[in-house]
Amino acid sequence: MTPHYNKPRVQKQPPIFICGEGRSGTRLLREILAKHPNIYEVKRETNVFIGSWLIGNSPLLWAELNARRSGKNSNLILAILACMHYRKEIASSYIAKKNYPDDVTKIAKEFSSKSTDRFQLFDELAEFLTKQAGKTRWIEKTPANIYFMDKIAKLYPQAKFIVLYRDPRAVVASWLEKDPYKSLISIVMGWTTITRIIQQGHSNMLAVSFEDLISKPEETIRRICAFIGEDFNPAMLEARMVNRHDETKNQVGFDTSSLNKWQNKLSYNQKILIDSLTKNTRKTFNYLSALEVNNSNLNQARSLIAFIFYFIKELISLPLLKLMKLTRVDLRH
Repeated sequence: MTPHYNKPRVQKQPPIFICGEGRSGTRLLREILAKHPNIYEVKRETNVFIGSWLIGNSPLLWAELNARRSGKNSNLILAILACMHYRKEIASSYIAKKNYPDDVTKIAKEFSSKSTDRFQLFDELAEFLTKQAGKTRWIEKTPANIYFMDKIAKLYPQAKFIVLYRDPRAVVASWLEKDPYKSLISIVMGWTTITRIIQQGHSNMLAVSFEDLISKPEETIRRICAFIGEDFNPAMLEARMVNRHDETKNQVGFDTSSLNKWQNKLSYNQKILIDSLTKNTRKTFNYLSALEVNNSNLNQARSLIAFIFYFIKELISLPLLKLMKLTRVDLRH
């Protein structure tokens, strides 16, 4: 189903969209900006604006289709609220079963709208919740929104897009720590695509590196505040560590040790493959090669062998990894 975009929304304060490569600090930035007294945080990746080709057979899209057929929007309102408050997998289960938790149903009872369009309803719900919280604008974080900035900008011409990017080796290491079955090549291809979008630029877009956010937090946050038109608030420096798998999880502050952990987590062959696949784009973003510090002929020869070996290994393993991932999902159900 092709997303249906209505006329632009009129708002006193434009919304803020955080997007970019996954595992690049998007959630951390959302938590930082949510510390601002004017900003309401949509707590989950809603996937409201992305196309069905990215999320497959989305229950949210079917909820909208059913609402238009029947003229009744109650289940669509509940579906959007579930996406705003719960992870995609959990929200999808609620939507499929049409059985929603109390916090969602409570808000739905307090909210009223006749729309059967998911974009219009999301906008009305976001404004409703923002006003309830005593805030003046809202922020939404779905990394894949980077592919739909043009369409979102038609809805919100004054919207602010903050795009996060990160060293590709750190991105790969973080993804593989979360999901060992994920393909290294597919991660790198995603990184390359997103950085090219950043290079193309977009009106009302600010690109921010994860490295700057961690190593120069106040300077970077002040730059972001200037971009979105808000005063800097010191509380924004009291961010909570998120998406961490070690003892620093939920720790307040910025941990610079995360910047170079990929050096110990990735094998030599993995580093060489990532370096080779991202060479041109990586240099544009000032990420040095893993070998540039010690660039001997022996290293160059070894890097070529490592690239060929690991590239072939990845191609052979790709179908097997997909099968193992499907098997893992089936076993859990």
